[in-house]
Amino acid sequence: MRSQLYPAIAISLLLQLGAASAQSAPNSDRPGMDSLSVEQQSRLGDLITRDAGLPLAAGQFQVAVGNTVPPDVKLRPVPGGAAEAAPQVQGKNYAVVEEQIVIVEPTSRKITAVLQRAENGTK
Repeated sequence: MRSQLYPAIAISLLLQLGAASAQSAPNSDRPGMDSLSVEQQSRLGDLITRDAGLPLAAGQFQVAVGNTVPPDVKLRPVPGGAAEAAPQVQGKNYAVVEEQIVIVEPTSRKITAVLQRAENGTK
C-alpha cells in the first residue's frame, strides 16, 4: 500500500508546484511587459509614485496580473516620463493599491503588470 501511495503524493506535489509557479510569474503572459528591466521597474515605480497621490486601500479588487479592475476604481494615465522610461507602458493606465502599482490596459481594464511602489515617491 505504501509503495503505491508515495508516487501519488509525489505527482500531486509536482502538479501543485507547477500551478503555483504559473500563478506567480508576473508580467509573463504579455509580450513587452515581461521585458521590463529592474531599472525600468524602479524608474516607473518612482515616477508613478510621485504622480499618484494617495494610494487606494487593499480589498477593492485582487491585485494580480490578468485580473480586471472594477469600473468604480479611478485609473490614471501613465505619466509621459514613465512611457519614456519604459515604452511598454505607453497608452496604459495605472492605479496604486497600498504599496503596489498596477499597470492596466485601458479598454479591458485588465492588469498587465504589478510593480512595487517607490518609498516616499523619491529614490
